[in-house]
Amino acid sequence: MWVAIAFAAAVAVYLACALAGHWAGGATAGAQESEWLVLVAEGCGGAVEGVLRRACARWRRPISCVVVIDVAPADEARAIVERLAPKMAYEVVYLAVANWAEADREVAAIRLGSAPDVRVHVIHVVGGVIRTCAAL
Repeated sequence: MWVAIAFAAAVAVYLACALAGHWAGGATAGAQESEWLVLVAEGCGGAVEGVLRRACARWRRPISCVVVIDVAPADEARAIVERLAPKMAYEVVYLAVANWAEADREVAAIRLGSAPDVRVHVIHVVGGVIRTCAAL
């Protein structure tokens, strides 16, 4: 009988710790997915600003990082990123590349280098026209 009481007490303590860890967001809470947004842009500073603001306000899950890849860089997109980055609730990184091949290599490197629980969304913007790619 004492063994049954000790076992029941151990199970109760285990369940209490598991629930406390779940509520506190500890290791028993499960994996916390984060999302990265990769914005590949060419010649469209205004669209960059719009996507950055929308990502902050209305994305499905909280964004943890935004990478802006500027193809054939112009000062307009860089200035917008530098102006908005301190105001955003997430990290904003600016990369300038010479052509679309380099941009594709950067996107592949981001996807390969990210953690398994990170979802990477890629948005291509060319002259104000926005195309999205599948999230990985």
